[in-house]
Amino acid sequence: MSDRQTEQERGRRVVALVRVSTEGQAAEGRMGLSAQRAAVEKIIAEHALDLVDTIELHHSGARMLEEPRFLCLLERVEASELYGVVVSDADRLMRPESLADYAILEAFRKTDTKIITSAGVRDLIVDRLPVMLQAEFAAYEREAIRRRTQRAKEILRRQGRKPEGGGLPRGVAYDSKAGKWSYVQPGASQVRAAFDLLLGGETSYAEISRQTGIPASSVRTVLRHPLYAGRYEVRCRYQGHERVPRAPDEIINETVLDPPLIAPDDFERAQLMLRDRRRPGPRPRGLDAPATYAEHLVCAQCGYRLWLVESRKAGKVYWQYGCGGRRSGRCDALQISAPQADAMLDALVPELLGTPETLEEIVLATMAVQHRRDPQRRRHHEALAALHARRRRAQHLYEEGLLTLDELRDDLGEIDREVRRVERQQRAKSRKVELDDGVVRDLALTFGCWAFLPRANQRVVLRDFGVRMVVAVAGRRRKREITVSSVALDTLQMERKAAVVPGSEHLPTDSGDGIR
Repeated sequence: MSDRQTEQERGRRVVALVRVSTEGQAAEGRMGLSAQRAAVEKIIAEHALDLVDTIELHHSGARMLEEPRFLCLLERVEASELYGVVVSDADRLMRPESLADYAILEAFRKTDTKIITSAGVRDLIVDRLPVMLQAEFAAYEREAIRRRTQRAKEILRRQGRKPEGGGLPRGVAYDSKAGKWSYVQPGASQVRAAFDLLLGGETSYAEISRQTGIPASSVRTVLRHPLYAGRYEVRCRYQGHERVPRAPDEIINETVLDPPLIAPDDFERAQLMLRDRRRPGPRPRGLDAPATYAEHLVCAQCGYRLWLVESRKAGKVYWQYGCGGRRSGRCDALQISAPQADAMLDALVPELLGTPETLEEIVLATMAVQHRRDPQRRRHHEALAALHARRRRAQHLYEEGLLTLDELRDDLGEIDREVRRVERQQRAKSRKVELDDGVVRDLALTFGCWAFLPRANQRVVLRDFGVRMVVAVAGRRRKREITVSSVALDTLQMERKAAVVPGSEHLPTDSGDGIR
C-alpha cells in the first residue's frame, strides 16, 4: 500500500483521549473530565477532524501500558488506521517513569500518527524532541507534586493529625476538618471491658471475644493499639508502592487524646501480659519429642492437629495429646495420656501399614518419587519452565509495543519448536519403575517389630512416609480409648480406612493421666 493510499484511508480520522489519574478526580463536581472534554471538542472543531472514538481513562499516566483500552489504541496506531490522537495536553497521553515508556512515542513516529493538542499538531518525525521534553517535564512535575504532597502529609502527622482516610480502630473517631480525635460508643466500652478482662488475668482471646462482642480475630489488634493510651504512632512509610519500617528517629509518637481511654501504666502492663501470654502448650518436635506420634495425629471431630500438652503433678511432668481446637472453643475432644495412646497405636501400626499390599504400594510410590527427583528429569523441567517464561516475556513485550505482531509470531514459533524438542528428550529418558523385593523385606521387618523399635527410629519412619492418623478419643477418666478412623501417607497420596478400637484394659496406663 502506498503512502498516498494510506493517507486517503486515514483521512482526518482521530480518537479523543480523556484521562484523569484517580477515581476521585473523575467524580461529579470535579472539573478534570469536563474541562478536558471541552478542550478536545474545541480542538476537533478548529482542525476540522473526523472523530471516530473517545476513550476515557481513570488511570495514572505513568502506568498507561497496563491499561487494556490504551493498548487497543496503540494497536490502531500501529495499524496506521488513524490520522492522530487528540488530547487536551501532552501529559494526558503519558508521563514516563522509565525510558521504556517512550515506546508509545515510537509507535506514533513509525506510522506518522499525529498528536494533536491545544498547542497544535505534533508530528513525531520532526517534533520528536519537543514532545519528549514536554513528556519529561510532565513526569518531573508529577514527581514534584508527589514529593510536596508527602511532605505536607508528614507535617500533619507530626502535628498529631491523620492525613489519610479510613484505618480507624474500634471506638475511635477522627474529625478531619477540625483535626480532633475522640472516643465513641459503643466501641469504647467494648475496648475498656477487653482491657479489664486482660488485666484481671483472662488471656484467652476467645473468652474476651465472647464477653465483649469484639471478633476473636480482632482482639489482639485492639489490645495492642496505642490510640487507646492516647498516642498516635506511625512506624511505617511508603517507599514507592511498598510499605517499609521507619528508622527509629523517624517514628512519630504524638499524644492526641487526653484523658486516654486506658491509663498509660495499665496499657504498658497489658503489653507485658500479651508478650508473656502462654501459648496453647509446649510443642516439642523432632526425633527427641517425648511421644512417638507427636505431629502425626489429627482430630476426627474438628480436623485440628493433636499437640502435646504438658501437665505437672507432685513435681513430675506428664505429657498428653490434646486437640488444638480446644483452646479456641471449636472442639470439645477429650485429651489422653501420651504413653497410653502410644501403646495403643504401636499395636495398630503393623496392622494398618505392615500388610504386603500396603508395603508394595509404599515402595513403588517411594521409588517413583526418587525417579521424579532424577537430575536429568529436573533439567528437563527447568528447561520447560524457562521456555514458558520466555513465552510470557515475549507476550509482555508485544503488549508494551516493543515487538510487532510478526516478530511475536516468529518468537512464539521458535519457542514451540524448542518445547517439542525438550519433550521428546524427556520421553526418551523416561523409564519404568520396578519393584525392589529387598526393600519390601526390610520394610516388612521394620513394621513387624514396630513396638520394639526405639522411639527415634519410629519417628524417622513416620516422618519419611508422612503418616497422618485421624483419631478420636473416648472413654472415662483413666480408661480412655483411641480410635483410628483413617491413615494417610504423603508418599502414597491415598488413604487407608480403618475402624479399630483396641481394648484399653490390657494396655498400660499412666498414673498421671488424670485429665480434665
